[in-house]
Amino acid sequence: MNGTGNLPQFTSRTLRLAWHVTSVMGLGFAALLVMLASPGAMSARTAAQIVSVTCALCGVVAFVGSRGRHLSWIAFLVIAVLASVG
Repeated sequence: MNGTGNLPQFTSRTLRLAWHVTSVMGLGFAALLVMLASPGAMSARTAAQIVSVTCALCGVVAFVGSRGRHLSWIAFLVIAVLASVG
């Protein structure tokens, strides 16, 4: 048994993936809030870097967690690149 009852393995992995991606996004959001609370520390560039790193990590988690089968990793990596370029 895989810990999620009788769900197919792909569904089980997708649920686990969603949990981990949400955790990474929460940490990225927390980093943004910490930077906003620091006087003078937040710039548009800093915010973009935090978003870029957060989305890149989410892309890696999605790719590894789904073994490349769930295509959300592509969207996360595109967002990461666009945030770092913009």
